Amino acid sequence: MEPIKKVFVGLLIVGTVFGVVLHLVYGINNQIVHDSLSWFNIVGNGYVKLL
Repeated sequence: MEPIKKVFVGLLIVGTVFGVVLHLVYGINNQIVHDSLSWFNIVGNGYVKLL
C-alpha cells in the first residue's frame, strides 16, 4: 500500500474512533456533540477547499 493511502486510511480510522468515543461519552442527542460537529465541519470544509 502506498504511504499516502496509509495516511488516509489511518485518518479515517482515527476519525471514526473519535466520533464513536464522542457519542459514547456524551450520548447521541447531546447538544455538545451537535455543537462540536458544527465546528468540525467548518474546519473540515476549510481544509477541503485548500486542497
